[in-house]
Amino acid sequence: MKLAINRQFGGFQLSMASQIHVAERKGIKVYPYISKLFSRADYMDMTKTYIKYTGLAEEAFDQLELFQKDPQVDQFVLKDMSTDWDGYIQKFKPWKWEPDKNRTDKDLIATILADGDAANTRVSELKIVEVPDGYDYKIDDYDGMETVYIGKDLRTIN
Repeated sequence: MKLAINRQFGGFQLSMASQIHVAERKGIKVYPYISKLFSRADYMDMTKTYIKYTGLAEEAFDQLELFQKDPQVDQFVLKDMSTDWDGYIQKFKPWKWEPDKNRTDKDLIATILADGDAANTRVSELKIVEVPDGYDYKIDDYDGMETVYIGKDLRTIN
């Protein structure tokens, strides 16, 4: 079985373009937007700005949001996250897929192999490793750098 892991300090993370490619492989049409969270010092007045993703270089703390319904604007703002959130969910239908939850997903594996280094971010270096049939695996993480342990009947002894 093929397994996706991260071999760099930082954490398992797909590039923005590769996140879109996974959605495409799954047959899901998405509309990508970059989200930026802003708040006052007391965190009481939070706003989130969404800007249509154009494929330009990624900024360190930008998050990619994938919508299944096209917002049809270049930019929009949620002024009060607590009251605007329900309308946002119904209106744009965000598609959230967390690759960290299923490292053997065939679309994730195919995307990393096809995109190569472009699948990485500044905090990730993704690799595909092979786990022999009949073996269990465990991914161990030290500051985001992952090691895979394989064996039969793996378990934790406390």
